[in-house]
Amino acid sequence: RVVVQGLLLAAMRMLHDSPHRTGVAAPFAENLLLIQFGGTGQYGNPIAGGPANGNATGQGARFDLDGEHSAGFFWAMVVDCPGPEEQERKFPWVYLFRNRFDQDVCGLGQYRGGVGLTDCFVIHGTPQLSSNSVGTGSRFTKNYGLFGGYSGAAQPRILIRGSDAKELMAAGAADLPMSVRELADRRRISGEYTFGHTNSEGETVRDGDVVVLARGCGGGYGDLLERDPDAVLGDIADGVTSPELAARLYGVVLAQGRDRVDAEATAARRAEIRAERKRLGRPYKDFVADWSQRQPPPEALRHYGEFPVPVQVIDDREYPTEPDSDRGSWHR
Repeated sequence: RVVVQGLLLAAMRMLHDSPHRTGVAAPFAENLLLIQFGGTGQYGNPIAGGPANGNATGQGARFDLDGEHSAGFFWAMVVDCPGPEEQERKFPWVYLFRNRFDQDVCGLGQYRGGVGLTDCFVIHGTPQLSSNSVGTGSRFTKNYGLFGGYSGAAQPRILIRGSDAKELMAAGAADLPMSVRELADRRRISGEYTFGHTNSEGETVRDGDVVVLARGCGGGYGDLLERDPDAVLGDIADGVTSPELAARLYGVVLAQGRDRVDAEATAARRAEIRAERKRLGRPYKDFVADWSQRQPPPEALRHYGEFPVPVQVIDDREYPTEPDSDRGSWHR
């Protein structure tokens, strides 16, 4: 999938230098998380499967428009995304929340990427289920930005074991979390929190456990400092962007009351950010000389091989990925 996204970025750059440049867009979200469940359903029936809501990922920003929220899936533009009532009818769980406006996770830019759908549900009506998950992007995002746009955020697999969510819901608690950020930051729900890899081996989830399925967010397009301040204000009103992030990265400062943009303060903040960019800038040859001396820790290279030229590791055997032009053969 890294290759797919990389090829798309290359194609978009070529398209930009053509009469078809109006078709340029950042990639669709591709931080995938699919969870499958098996066991006994709430009606005593056998079940096997999982929610199809992975289809509701965020669209990448376009050359003149923001990406759409919960727009589709990167290899299938015509897909279905069942509603929460249908999911609760089919599977033994109840929803804690379901939204498409997780804050500060979409790809930022002159045009921002769309936000993907997030599901958070509580296992209910069955003692336990077997589950496993497949996915990408839990540590390093693949929702790349384009022409200066930022990537959409990485999204781990979140599970809360032994939670008191059902008790809080039954008591009508008014302060239940309504987003992933609230869930993770406030810890209003007690239990054992796990922020894991999207690929997981088989495991058991039990009655009362909380499962979070966060879909990817599209990459941004263009320089953040070129975004219309009023568009940033709209993102803040929608809950997509926090005022703090708006000031720190977009350089957009709100007036007192936070209902309008402080134009003078925004101009000053953006000038400050541009000056800082110049201060941090380095000639390319100096950057490469320093960068080439760095490498990840050994444990991160276990399935990578020699750095910086990788090798493929298959069944603990290494296969080079580049030929020796002098000998005309593949070698380490």
